[in-house]
Amino acid sequence: MPVIKNTQNILPKFEISLIIGNSKTNPLVKSLIETTGQLEPDEKYPGKGNYFIRELPNPSGKGKILWIGAPDEEGLKKGIYLLNFYVVKEPGFINKVIS
Repeated sequence: MPVIKNTQNILPKFEISLIIGNSKTNPLVKSLIETTGQLEPDEKYPGKGNYFIRELPNPSGKGKILWIGAPDEEGLKKGIYLLNFYVVKEPGFINKVIS
């Protein structure tokens, strides 16, 4: 999977884009929030040390976005761990996301 750093634009050429972080740690998240109206992960939700994983349509109209959002590094680590768990333990997990 290609890793693209320091961008504010979601590339439409990928079927699934994985976006990690919040607007303070990833400029792409700021753009995602502005484009989709999603809320910034913060101390209230999902809360310190917690995370969320959201599936969103790509604003370009092609593909999907999986966003692991958290207000801090501890929450991001938990979210990344869980997504990795499903990808490894459930081989068809990504195919379910695509369909």
